[in-house]
Amino acid sequence: MRLVAIAAILVLATAARAVEPADSKAQAKLHFKLGRTYYDAGDYKHAIDEYQTAYRLLPLPDILFNIGQAYRLAGDRAHALEYYARYLVLEPEGRGSEEARQHVQELHAEEERAKPPVVAKPPVVAKPPVVVNPPVVAKPPVVAKPPVVNPPVVVNPPVVAKPPVVVNPPVVAKPPAVAVVVKPVEPKRVVPVEEPRPAPIARPAPIAIAVTAPPPRKPIYQRAWFWGVVGGAAVVIGVGVGVGVALGKTERDPVPSMGSLGAAP
Repeated sequence: MRLVAIAAILVLATAARAVEPADSKAQAKLHFKLGRTYYDAGDYKHAIDEYQTAYRLLPLPDILFNIGQAYRLAGDRAHALEYYARYLVLEPEGRGSEEARQHVQELHAEEERAKPPVVAKPPVVAKPPVVVNPPVVAKPPVVAKPPVVNPPVVVNPPVVAKPPVVVNPPVVAKPPAVAVVVKPVEPKRVVPVEEPRPAPIARPAPIAIAVTAPPPRKPIYQRAWFWGVVGGAAVVIGVGVGVGVALGKTERDPVPSMGSLGAAP
C-alpha cells in the first residue's frame, strides 16, 4: 500500500510539473490529488503543503476543511482550530460543517485538559509592624538601704561586790568512834572429790601365724649333676693322658740334617 502511494505521488508530481502554468485550475486539481495521496500515506506535513498550494491556485472552502483535518491528525491543535473556523465561516451548512464543529469542541476540550492546573497563590502573610523606637521601659525604683545602727557603747561596767572572806572557819566536832567487833571466820572443810578412773581398754588377742620350715637341703655329693660333672672331668683327664703317652714314644732326630753344601776336600 505504501509503495502504491509513493508511486502515485511521483506520478502526480510529474504531472503537476508538466501542466502549463496558465492553467491554474488544472494545477490546483493536481496539487489537491497529490495532497490527498500524502494524507492517505500518513505524511501530513507534505499533505498540508500540497493542500495550501491547491487553495492558493483555487480557493475552495472544502480545501480548508482538508487542511484542518491534516493539522488535527498531525497534533497541531491551534492551526486545526484556525482552518476549521475559516471553513465554517465560508460554509456554515457545508457537507463537512457538522464534523468540523465536533472536532472544534473536542480540540477545545483537549486544550482545557492540557492546561496546567491553576495553583492558588498562598495567602500573603502580613508583616509585623516595624517599631521605629521601642517604648522606654521605666526602671524599678531604687530601694533605700536600711540605716546602720551602732550598738551602745558601755563606758564602765558596774563593779560586782565580792563575797566576804572567812578568815577561820568554825571547827566542827567529830562524832565519837564506834568499836567494831570482828568475829573469826571458821575455815570450811574441803571434801576431796575422787576423779573417775578411765575404764581399761581391752587389748586384741594376738593372731597366730603358722610358719612352715623349709625342707632340708641335700648334700652336694647326693645330687645328680655333681656326679655328671665328675664323670666328665675323668673322661677328659683320661683322654689327655693317653695322648701324652702316645706322643712320648715317637723317635726324633736330635740333630736335624741341613743337607750337603759341597764336595769333601
